[in-house]
Amino acid sequence: MSSRHRSIILIALILGQVGTTSNATDGGDASALHFSSADKWEHAGYNQDEIIYTVFITNHDTRILRCRTEIRATSINNGQKAEISDLQVTTVFPDKETQAGIWSGLDEPSGATYTVTCRAL
Repeated sequence: MSSRHRSIILIALILGQVGTTSNATDGGDASALHFSSADKWEHAGYNQDEIIYTVFITNHDTRILRCRTEIRATSINNGQKAEISDLQVTTVFPDKETQAGIWSGLDEPSGATYTVTCRAL
């Protein structure tokens, strides 16, 4: 990882959100895959007091992609904070966007980080 990339991640962590996108293929050229990812915090529920965190993946490639999304965040359960991590595997069809996962009960001010890696099927 370059020092510039580390600086960008550090700045994003300070701001409370960061996501990285990585290309991976089965022995092929990693730059051959074309996809993007984004995360989103939302407030839901009757009183808008339920925090929902979602990661989206968009396939800009002509092939079907199998993507692995890993998140790290802080969860709040009965007033207690705990560090959590989760892994989701998603299939993304060409020119489509999909949700890689939906997480609730996270501490938005503490932020979350995610990493998406994909390979062509």
